[in-house]
Parts: sequence; structure tokens; C-alpha cells
Amino acid sequence: MSDLSEAATEHDHAAGEFTGVAPVNPASRVATDNDLHAVTKSANKPAPSQERAPFDFSLRLDRDGARSSDRGVTPFESLSTSNPAPLFTPSPSPTPVPAHRPRESIEPMQPMQPIQPIQPIQPIVFKLDLSAIPDLVQGTPSMPTTFEPSSDSFEPLSDSFEPSSALLASGPALPMLPKPLVRVIAADPLTGEPRSASAPGRPIAGPRAPATVRLAPKQKSNVGKVLLVLVVVLALAAGGVFFMRQRSASQAKQFPKNLQPLATFVETTLGHPFEKAVPIATLPQAEYEAKLGIFELARVPRDDAGGFAGLRALGLIDTDPSPAAVGEYIGVRTTAFYEPETATIYESPRPAGTAARPYYDAQVIGALSSALLDQYKNWGVALATLSPSQRLGYQALIEGVANYTVRMKNNSDTTFNAAFDKENNDRLARRDALPSTISPWVLGLLTMPMTWAVVTRAGHGDWFGSLNAPNSDAAVLDSARGLGTPAGVTTPDKSTVGMYFWYGVLYPALGSKNALRLASTWSGDSMTYTSVGSAGCIRASIATRDSASLAELVAGLNTWALTRPASSTTTIDGKGTVAVVKACEPAEPVPLGADTSVASGIQAPLVKEQVLLQQMDRFAMPLTDPSVACAVNSYRSDGVPGFEAEVGSIMFDPKGTLSATLTKTLQDLAVFCGAAR
Repeated sequence: MSDLSEAATEHDHAAGEFTGVAPVNPASRVATDNDLHAVTKSANKPAPSQERAPFDFSLRLDRDGARSSDRGVTPFESLSTSNPAPLFTPSPSPTPVPAHRPRESIEPMQPMQPIQPIQPIQPIVFKLDLSAIPDLVQGTPSMPTTFEPSSDSFEPLSDSFEPSSALLASGPALPMLPKPLVRVIAADPLTGEPRSASAPGRPIAGPRAPATVRLAPKQKSNVGKVLLVLVVVLALAAGGVFFMRQRSASQAKQFPKNLQPLATFVETTLGHPFEKAVPIATLPQAEYEAKLGIFELARVPRDDAGGFAGLRALGLIDTDPSPAAVGEYIGVRTTAFYEPETATIYESPRPAGTAARPYYDAQVIGALSSALLDQYKNWGVALATLSPSQRLGYQALIEGVANYTVRMKNNSDTTFNAAFDKENNDRLARRDALPSTISPWVLGLLTMPMTWAVVTRAGHGDWFGSLNAPNSDAAVLDSARGLGTPAGVTTPDKSTVGMYFWYGVLYPALGSKNALRLASTWSGDSMTYTSVGSAGCIRASIATRDSASLAELVAGLNTWALTRPASSTTTIDGKGTVAVVKACEPAEPVPLGADTSVASGIQAPLVKEQVLLQQMDRFAMPLTDPSVACAVNSYRSDGVPGFEAEVGSIMFDPKGTLSATLTKTLQDLAVFCGAAR
């Protein structure tokens, strides 16, 4: 409903009567100054039985009857009817027109609007005496075209109005008009003086006035504009934030200019971009070695107190390894490494000149590979949740990927490869010349490269999709177990030390070949650390594949136990498929030999077996667990004649040339093992 309709409806429902001036024919009448300011005082009330005739009117207000503080009135517009009644024409004689206000200067009234006819009533005749109204201003007034009342513009009129006798004696009969109950209080349109604040507004009373009343238009709200501006500002702010984030993300991926080519090579080789740049910090040599030593020793199993008493009880070490000594030894060849705790690559100072640059760049490439894997696999956090056996296997896979990336760099640039090989051989000689008190088993654990442990994964599937924490280190070190590494942690016992641990225990007494054969029967273990007096002790349960494997393992462990001092109280027992080992730290010192070939005993056959699997892949054998086990076990039982003689020619080039005889042998093996289920 419009504002105007609301005002009319309110008027319809108000009770009371109103006064007015009879309608004037606009075609035959000219408005005068007195017409503009005529005020009615009262009207006789019609008898209840009288019928009302159709009428039209222009409301007039009595200035004399207004309060002394009311300074002005506002006239209504003229009205017209579509069903005209007898028109009232005021007599020209009662009120002369002032000489100083020519009639021609007054604009004619607007035509009156039609109203619906009502039941006729008997009119009465009255005449208005306008001679007593003084002129307000000189000159020609400017009459407003519409009346726009406010809600507080009306006040009841006085009941003391009586029509003039002269007005009643002349002219045609007028319709009887109801007595008005309101007075219009508004600003004077001629003088502009405000209406009195002493006349509070009240709602309009009486029947609906057949007048065109225009309410003052509501002032448009600025809420929409404010909201629009707010939306625009927020959109600009959001766009700015998005732009800044995009820019920050782009800048976060930018490496320093000297390192960007190396990072790009790693991304291309491994098929994944860096999510963000990896910071590289160059540390002084002593500080670098200490940090590297702490990082490397984190993979060595410890007892419940964080010490190495269990390793001494089994004869794997004689003295606790020092981080500084480990860092010095390992740091000769490892000039850069990635630390997942800080997501930073640390590098030792580079020597002057450019001769060693390819070697240092290769080390950074390996560290960048580990960092890229950590951004996608988050392996640094996972290590803390794994058993020592799983941790060793996972780190072996990570380092295998790093070594693979370095090898791809060497293969793509012969000059780079030549400089790398020369620097690597020089550093090997320097490292071996260092006096070391580190046990051979610890050195083997820290230096055993796992390059070939994952080489077949490079050509089959996504590095990142298949590179998950293995069940144990045996999944990496024993090629016959297959290359599958199920996602997530599947070995809940965090005390499991793994296959390499027991290989190291058996190695001094049995040698590398027999120790590796017995260690390959490993299917799990559980280690418990205890103490007897001041000596640290262990109790270990070792599971094997079957009872025959258990008998072989118990025999080998008894041979090893005979080499231990009597003070260690070492005992071996076995039942079903589980062997039980108990041992304590010996009271007397037991010096360890300087044999550093512990790792090589497990590394050499591992490399050859991985090269064999490369060839099986070359000849289209599916690399399933059954087919892989079939091929590796055939090789171990001398079922691949001629392979040992030619393995060197295909070790770094899987697509190298082979003899026709070996080619036929490998093809037949691929067909035979491919059918394994």
C-alpha cells in the first residue's frame, strides 16, 4: 500500500465531521487573494434524517480562529467531480478585490478530482464574508501545487463558526457540509514561517476527504548504498589477499638463483614440483659435523633409558658412539643432508675453486630429493611412530630415491659424472684413513647405500604413491620378499629391531654369507630391556618362517653365543618357530675388530638381485610378490648361469647389450616366473 493510500484509509476510519467551501467552477471563476486565505469558522450539523447530495469542495481555514501562535495555513488543491452537482459561484459584490493584487496575477486553481456520488441531502445556503481578512504580503504569491501534510499537521478547529448573513442571502443553495474536527498546521507557503511547535499533531478524524493528498516522499535510505560500497570494498580486499597469497606462494617456491637449476632437475626427475622452497644453511665444519652426527645416530636402536646397553650386551658395540666422531667420519662424503625436523638442508663449507662443485651439487640434489619426498609424504614425522626396523627400511627407501636422482644427473652429463667420480674416490680414501672407534656394525648401518633397493620402482608407478613405510627393513633388504610396501604402519611392536640387526649379531661368528642366509629367515622380533645389578640385559624373541628355519637359526645363534664372555650369561632357546635370546653386558671389555665389511656382505648380493629384477621388468615379467620371489630364489640357487659374468655391463644401464645366451636365459626366466601365483 502506498503512503497516499495509507493516509486515505486512516482518514476513512476516523470519526467526526468537517467544514469546507462549496466547489467553484474553474472555467468561470478567478481565484482572489481572499480565496487563498479564507477561513471558515463553523457549519451547521445536518439532521440525522437528511440525505446528502453529491458535492465537491475546497477546504478553507479560518486564520482568525487559529491560535495566535499559528502563523500560516496551506490550501488544498481544487477538486472536480465526474458527476457534477449545482455549482456555487460567489457573488462579486461582497468582497472587492484589492487594487494592489490584480486578478490576472493569480494562477487558476487545478481542476477538481471526481468523487463517487452519494445519497443527496437537502442543502443549505450560506455566504462567506471575506472582507475581514487582511492582506499578508504585497505582490503575487506563488501557490504550491500540492499539499504534503506531515503526521503531526492537524488540530481540531473551533466550533464557534457561524456563516455570514450576506453569504446566506445570495447565490444558489449550498450542500450541507459536515463540521471539520481538524485544523491544518503547516508552514506558511508565502512567508515560509514554521508552524507552531505548541500544536502537537493528531491523526485525522472524520470521513474520508475526497481530496488528492500527497504525502511527503520518504527520504531514500542510504543502507543499500552503504552495503554496495561495503561489498565492493570487501571484494577488493579479498582480491588483494588472494593476489598476495598467490604472490607469496609463488615466491615461496623460488630458490636462490644458484640452486634453482638443481631444484628444477629434481622436480623433473621425480615428476613432482616443490610445494615451497627449501632453505639451505651452510654451517662451519665442526658445527656441521656435530649436527650430522646427531642426525645419523637417531637411527641406531636404544634401550628404554635412551642408552646403548642392549647393543653392548649383544656385542654390537664396545663403547657408546660419539656424535662428533660419527659426524667426522660420515661428513667426509656426506657434504649436505636434509633434516625433516627443521625442513632445512644443511651443507658443509665448499672448498675454493670449482673442481669439487659437481660433487657438492650432487649432494644437494640428493638432499633436495629427500626434502621433496617429505613435502608430499611427510616421512620425517612418520619416523617417530615407527619401530627401529621400520625406520631403517623407510630411510633406506628415501636414501635410495636420493641416490637414484644423483645417478640420473650423472647419466645426463658426462662432464658432471667424471668430476663427481674423481671427487668421490678422493673422499673415500680420506675417510678410510681416519682412525675410528665406531663399531663396524654402526658404520655399516650408517653408510650402507640403498641405491638398488628401489631401482625397479623408478620404472613402475609413482615414487610418491608407492613409497610408504614398510612392514620392516626386511622388505627392502631381502629382494625375495617382493617390493610391496603396504601403506601405513602394520607392525605395532615398536621394539622390533629387524633383519639387519640380527645379521650384524651373526656376522662376526658366521661370516656375511651364512649370516645373511639365516637373517633372511627372519619374520619378526620383540626386544625387552632389563638389568641385572649394574649390567644392562636383553631378552629377545625372534620369529622365523617355519620350524626348519628355526632349527638353522638356533644352531647359528649357539655358535655365536660361544664367542661371548662368560660374564654375559648368554643363553639360546627355541620352540616352534620362535628363538629366544638372553644376554647381559660382559664385566670385562671386549674389543671389536676394525672390519668395516659388515655392510658390504649384505649390499653386494642386494645390488645383483635388483639388477636381475630390472631385467625381468625389461622382458615384461609382472613384478608381483610371487614372480619376484621366484626370480630371486632361482638366482640364489644358481639357476641363472652367466649372469654373474655380465652383471657389470648392465648395472648402470638396464638396457645394455647382453650375450645371446644370457638374453635367452633371462627371457625364459621371465616367462616361467611370470606365471607364478
